[in-house]
Amino acid sequence: KEGKLVAAAKDAEAESVYENYYDYNEAIASIPGHRILAINRGENEKFLTIKVEAPEERILRYLEKQIITNDNEYTTPYLKECIADAYDRLIAPAIEREIRNTLTETAEDGAIKVFGKNLEQLLLQPPIAGKVVLGWDPGFRNGCKLAIVDATGKVLATKVVYPTEPFNKVEETKKIVADLIKKYNVNLISCGNGTASRES
Repeated sequence: KEGKLVAAAKDAEAESVYENYYDYNEAIASIPGHRILAINRGENEKFLTIKVEAPEERILRYLEKQIITNDNEYTTPYLKECIADAYDRLIAPAIEREIRNTLTETAEDGAIKVFGKNLEQLLLQPPIAGKVVLGWDPGFRNGCKLAIVDATGKVLATKVVYPTEPFNKVEETKKIVADLIKKYNVNLISCGNGTASRES
C-alpha cells in the first residue's frame, strides 16, 4: 500500500514522448492504468528505467520479528544479515515482478474494456449521418440480402431478392427495390463488393 512506482530517464537529454516520466513517481495504489501502459512502453523502448520503491526498513523489521524469536548476541547479527540479503536478492525482486505484472494485467484489462466500449459506440453509429441507407449484400444461389437503416442506425426493413443466376428475377427485384426506396425515403445504396457484386 505504501509502495511507489518510480520512473527515471536513461538519458535525460533524449527527446521522446516519455519526457513526462523522466523524473516521476506515484503511489502504486493510485496510479491509473494508462500511465502504467505508457511507462511500460517507455521502458520497452529503452527510454525509461522503472523500479518499485518499497518501505524497506519496515519490511526488514517485520521479517526480523517473524524470524528472530529469541535475541542472542551471537546469532542475531548473522540472522539479520541473512534476512537483509534474502530480501535484497530474492524477496524484493520477486515482489517487484509480481507487482509489475499485476499492474500491467489490470491496466491491459481496463484498456480492453475502454476499447470495447468505444468500438461498440462506433459500430452503433449510423453508417452515414442524416441519411437513410439501403445496404445490398450480393449473392447468387442464396439471393441478395437487403437491409434499410435509418439516420440513427435503426434497421427499418430487410428483404431477400433474386436478380442473379440461377433465378434471374430482375424485374421483380426492380419493383421490390423501387418500393423500398419510396417507402423509406432511401438516400443512398451501399453495395458489397464480394461475390455477385458486379452481376447485382
